[in-house]
Amino acid sequence: MKYFAAEELAKIGEANILGNSSAIFKGVSYDSRSVVPENLFVAVKGEKVDGNDYIEKAFENGASVVLASRKTTPPEGCALVYSASPEKTIENFAASLREKFGGRVIGIIGSVGKTTTKDFCAKFLSEIDLTYSNEGNKNNLLGVPQTIVNADFEAKYWVLEMGISTPSEMEALAKIVKPNIVLFTAIKPVHLEFLKSIDNVLLEKSKALNYLVAPSFYIYNKDDSYLNKLPQMFNIESHSFGMSNHSDLRFAIVERLGIDGFKVNFDFGKQSCTLSLPFLNIANIYNFAGAFLLSLILSGDIKIGEKVLNNLPASSHRGIVYRLKNGAILYDDSYNSNPEAVKTLLQSAKSWGKKIIAVLGEMKELGEDSEQYHKETGRFSSEILSSLFCVGGKDAEIMFETFKKSNKPCSYSSDWKDGKDFLKSKMDQETIIIVKGSRAIALDKLVEDLIKEIGVNQ
Repeated sequence: MKYFAAEELAKIGEANILGNSSAIFKGVSYDSRSVVPENLFVAVKGEKVDGNDYIEKAFENGASVVLASRKTTPPEGCALVYSASPEKTIENFAASLREKFGGRVIGIIGSVGKTTTKDFCAKFLSEIDLTYSNEGNKNNLLGVPQTIVNADFEAKYWVLEMGISTPSEMEALAKIVKPNIVLFTAIKPVHLEFLKSIDNVLLEKSKALNYLVAPSFYIYNKDDSYLNKLPQMFNIESHSFGMSNHSDLRFAIVERLGIDGFKVNFDFGKQSCTLSLPFLNIANIYNFAGAFLLSLILSGDIKIGEKVLNNLPASSHRGIVYRLKNGAILYDDSYNSNPEAVKTLLQSAKSWGKKIIAVLGEMKELGEDSEQYHKETGRFSSEILSSLFCVGGKDAEIMFETFKKSNKPCSYSSDWKDGKDFLKSKMDQETIIIVKGSRAIALDKLVEDLIKEIGVNQ
């Protein structure tokens, strides 16, 4: 992590300084509680909390520099950088740092699978050279600047997840990131409340390609009907992955291994390999394949796939398998959800060879067709699941009512806590429990409670 001076931040961000202009900082925090000595605290004004109210607390916790929209006298030796828009100032500062970075920047973009793909890419590229990536899913106009300021400038590769939910966000992000390479995971019905249609999702996310910095190319999922439009939209070097015959990295499932995953064959030019991938969800094969293709283009060595398998990263609440002490298996995919992601997961579950029960949370930001999406999810779930617990508001209740027509055991509640008793009454040694829902439904807390109460076999 690199040191910067308050005067650098103020100059690039067109801001003013109170206190010691030579005060130095390393690392950025938006939460005064997480500030550590020598941090920059950025006081962001949100809907419920105003970071300006915590300036004093940030200094007490060791911040050497604070970026804020409220003027106050900093402690001796420290600096307060005053800006009418701290968010814009930190964006401009991050953009200037990106310009100075001598390595290659890979942007990970898509409706689903971004964080898992980002983590896989970081793992693959670290086999080639020093690599740095976002922590968790810090992928928006706050998280990306924070990631860049916190970055390792000695690295050869930065892998930056780029997430949006509204129009114009991608352009703003791309102006900061200016990627050399973009990897597109998939385009699905996500954030339709703001982007209105799946075509608009594609158009908005693809705007990143207007800001590519040479040497550049993009990678895309050839099995995705929307991403397949990109070569006609942009005259830019591209490479593809998927099961389609004309994919640059083509893969085929040669054996389904039940709860142990899939045996998959990969073909890249004249090279090929067969790998046993420990994923229960086919979607993760695509995430792996995208990262694999990136590493093959940059290294040319197909043996890198086997090396990475020895220590695959696990992304929190994204397809993690827990073997509970009562014999049941818990599949934690509680981080987020959308109709296509649920469908892909349940299709994968057909090969698990176990009784499948699920807790499905309401899916947010689906726009005017939200009710229909939840009806269809309830109907499709009834074909595969032995029982279902739905959590959330009106749309979750609609999903429950649709599933109920199958006469299989099911229940509904607005509170995830009610799901514990339902699951405990249904699970046994032949059961796999799926937990999946939008972040706002907080099903990750249900997972954590189940693990705490039942225990996990190591």
